[in-house]
Amino acid sequence: MRLAAIVLVTAWASTAQAEAPPETVVLADLGLHVIGAGVQRTVAPRVAVQGALEFYSPWAQNLDVLGLRDDDVDGDVRGAAIRVRVFGYLGAAPTGWWLSPFAQAG
Repeated sequence: MRLAAIVLVTAWASTAQAEAPPETVVLADLGLHVIGAGVQRTVAPRVAVQGALEFYSPWAQNLDVLGLRDDDVDGDVRGAAIRVRVFGYLGAAPTGWWLSPFAQAG
């Protein structure tokens, strides 16, 4: 019985290790000031590229977030942004620690 349990656990562990991380990942950015969606694609063993379309509206300063209020308040800050980023992973992409240069316009 003990031998069967060891064999079963060993087989399960080797199967779990054999699964490769996905090459393409769909992502959602649901931060405090941003709502967006994007796609990240692994293009090399340690490199991934990400693109996202995001709606920016700082709810802490905006009185009409997503137009839910009946009146349009002048001076509210809101907009859209397209983000494209390259990620350099310290291990195998797309898992683990990463570094990414970042610039944004929008």
